[in-house]
Amino acid sequence: MDSLKALLTGGHTGPALIPGDAASSLLIQAVLHTVEGLEMPPRDKLSETEIAVLERWANEGAPWPEPVPVSEPALASAPEERMGDAWTHPRNPIVRIFGGQRLDLWSFQPVQSVELPASAAAATPPNPLDRFLIDPSGNDPARAGAGVDRRALLRRLSFNLTGLPPTAEEVAAFVSDRSPDAHERWVERLLASPRYGEHQARWWLDVVRYSDSNGFDWDEFRPQAWRFRDYVIRSFNADKPLDQFILEQLAGDELVEGPPQDRRDQDRLIATGYLRIGPQDNSAPLFNEQARSRAEFMADLVETTGSAFLGLTLSCCRCHDHKTDPLSQADWFRMRAFFEPVKRADDLPLDLAGDQVEIRRHNDALEAQLAPPRAAPAKLLDDVKDSIRAD
Repeated sequence: MDSLKALLTGGHTGPALIPGDAASSLLIQAVLHTVEGLEMPPRDKLSETEIAVLERWANEGAPWPEPVPVSEPALASAPEERMGDAWTHPRNPIVRIFGGQRLDLWSFQPVQSVELPASAAAATPPNPLDRFLIDPSGNDPARAGAGVDRRALLRRLSFNLTGLPPTAEEVAAFVSDRSPDAHERWVERLLASPRYGEHQARWWLDVVRYSDSNGFDWDEFRPQAWRFRDYVIRSFNADKPLDQFILEQLAGDELVEGPPQDRRDQDRLIATGYLRIGPQDNSAPLFNEQARSRAEFMADLVETTGSAFLGLTLSCCRCHDHKTDPLSQADWFRMRAFFEPVKRADDLPLDLAGDQVEIRRHNDALEAQLAPPRAAPAKLLDDVKDSIRAD
């Protein structure tokens, strides 16, 4: 079903589709499970509504929105006209490929204020968010947990926000704190804990495929990877704005000139480590497979960026226009082109400029201490050689 031509050509069983005749089309017979051995899906049959849509489409002649070549005049814009987005510009390639559909994905929707639903419950929920759990009849599932004891409540708060249980002293203090704002104050206290950033950072590190090692067969340890982990923790604990958090990871190195002069510069450089923390096959040069390894690395970077930052699955459109999302194959390669300049910079110093001076001074002193022991084996070897020559 990649193209109308493929459907009309079919395989060894003949055409899969006969436009205008759904009943005779193998495609429809397959989804109806009327031909043994052709059942699709093999186990869970499509719903009646879904089958009816396919039947109507086949009977209507199987209209197919074929992609329009970029060279077609209808796609061309006037020199002074800039191509608009798929919602507003009729010549946008996505509009031409998908007929203006698939644009209602949740990740495309703007953030909007939401009115709290009216509640028929007799008691007002302690938190406005609880109103979303109350159905119009007044049945209040949120109130089922209203009677939870204060010890259990604090444990829930602590585990949710820091991943750790409260201490016995904290439980005793919370149980005895009967002030009206006790719950809110303890939430703020947990949010201010360094453990909050450590716990919340785990979710983001999982999303961006962080690892302390390279993966693949050698799985070498990454001695500097901890810097990115700690950067994410600091960002959560500092309540860093999301747009700044994203910008630093995608292009932080473009915001710094020369050695980092302060913590902000340092964090920007470290954040760009996102671009290289994916799996890396360092054994590829042994088999002259550097090009293959880089292609896989770049594909992982593109697709992780799509899922982590855009809420989109870009993997599918690497090989073809997406089956469900409004993404073309060209979109994947445009994203790949954005990341094409990425290269490793193992010689880039990440420490602050002042710290680098101190590190060099410290290392020079160590090198001076190591010079005599390092020279001793060479001198011993020379003495042995001289002795052999003398004999």
